[in-house]
Amino acid sequence: MRRLIYFLLVLSLIGGSAFARGKNDTSSSGTTTVKIMSVWQTENPESGLEMAIAKKFEVQNSDIKLEFIGIPMNDLWAKMTAQATASDLPDVFFMNSGYTARAVELEIVEDIKNLWTPQELAEYSKIALDDCMVGDVLTYLPFYATPQAMIYRYDWLQEKGLKPPVTWKDFRDVGKAFTEDLNGDGRPDRYGFAMLAMRNGSAASRFLQIVRTFGVNELYQKPDGSWTTDIGSPKFKEALKLFTDLANVDKIVPPGVIETGYPEASQQIASGLAGMMITGSNAIGTIYAQAPELRGKLGSCLIPRDTNHYSQLGLNGYAIYAKSRNKQAAARWIKFMYQDDNMLGFITVSGRTPTKPALTNAAEFKTPAFEGYLEAEKWAQPLPLHPGYSELSDVMGEAYQNTIANGISIDEASARAQQRVLAIIKKYE
Repeated sequence: MRRLIYFLLVLSLIGGSAFARGKNDTSSSGTTTVKIMSVWQTENPESGLEMAIAKKFEVQNSDIKLEFIGIPMNDLWAKMTAQATASDLPDVFFMNSGYTARAVELEIVEDIKNLWTPQELAEYSKIALDDCMVGDVLTYLPFYATPQAMIYRYDWLQEKGLKPPVTWKDFRDVGKAFTEDLNGDGRPDRYGFAMLAMRNGSAASRFLQIVRTFGVNELYQKPDGSWTTDIGSPKFKEALKLFTDLANVDKIVPPGVIETGYPEASQQIASGLAGMMITGSNAIGTIYAQAPELRGKLGSCLIPRDTNHYSQLGLNGYAIYAKSRNKQAAARWIKFMYQDDNMLGFITVSGRTPTKPALTNAAEFKTPAFEGYLEAEKWAQPLPLHPGYSELSDVMGEAYQNTIANGISIDEASARAQQRVLAIIKKYE
């Protein structure tokens, strides 16, 4: 609570300052401007938290000015690819493990090992660092983990006398129990599941997490090193049918599902319209920011399983542009932001988990809201290091939107998805 109060006080002090974005290069006066492409600048409460840390940095490092460029997560890779082609990336840019293979192929990331000592890197989880490696290149430094699990209304579950779901059958049962007509007008006033089915990366990634619990690998290498896929298999069809039926048969999903992305689904939980959501732990911070009264009313559990549970670490952090002229200044900023107090303040308010093992014992993580997320880290698997991996998002989005809204059969949508994934594999051979 003291950390939250501290950050809010700092935010109030810098509330309208022009320092946050768009500073001019002032190198003529002896300062270095470090440009930072940050998805946090488009999110709440992350934008204010990042700005609070940046304000402290500029006070203590008067020779460096920070210029932030906000970009939504779903637009990040297209923007980065375009700027990489033009050799015009900023000094520092947001990165996660879904983009690392392609980033190395494009030669846009500086090996973090060139700018950090072994002692500095030893503070971080080895599992987290390994997930950021492509070959022998440490592509970025993970600021936090966003393990994937299922958030739910802890108080609703207690009211119903139910337990957190373990299997997809359990999940459907809880979802139906949560879906209720509270005012007697014949229409549900609340629903079981805030389901993302927009055709974008964040929705597709959640669908793929369901797919993986059916034992399906969207991309994997055979013993001979060639790539293949389980997309289109009978188990993939089962997962696609489950996803479709939640909306069209069970009707435990609020209306407008194909237009529901992360902001809309988070708001559905915050407003009490829905009771469960598959998401990263960052949703805790997003929901609390909209509905502080829900503190103590959220819980989390593993994503339900068919054949196996699944999670991914959901690592995010900063990379340094390989062609930057300000690498040392960029490294100073990242090291400052990643200091223990700054890291812990940011992640506990925004709802992430730390990549430094020494910080995991903080009292903030000993709550029902974080319980499932900490358990999920034990089930985490790395994403496939394929340069075309980011292209799978649109393939999955097309598949589930076709079955949910366009009247296309599971078999036809599955076959189309398989063809598109095989084409992506061939493209990068």
